Amino acid sequence: MLKSSSVISNALGNSCSNVTNEAIESGFANFSGDPLEWSLWSGQFLTTVDQAEVSDSGKMYYLRTIVTGR
Repeated sequence: MLKSSSVISNALGNSCSNVTNEAIESGFANFSGDPLEWSLWSGQFLTTVDQAEVSDSGKMYYLRTIVTGR
């Protein structure tokens, strides 16, 4: 389950770019581990979060909140 946007925004810090904020606010889709969904999901993650001006630890925290795994 996606954590509230305020918790994630606080964890990412004030250096969070508008793109990342938009992804957080829009409820970026969780990844459940389905290999058929990987290509689309990873492309969205790379475009919105990985490219953002956020610390590596902030990106990792956000990643851990949206990957549910199996």
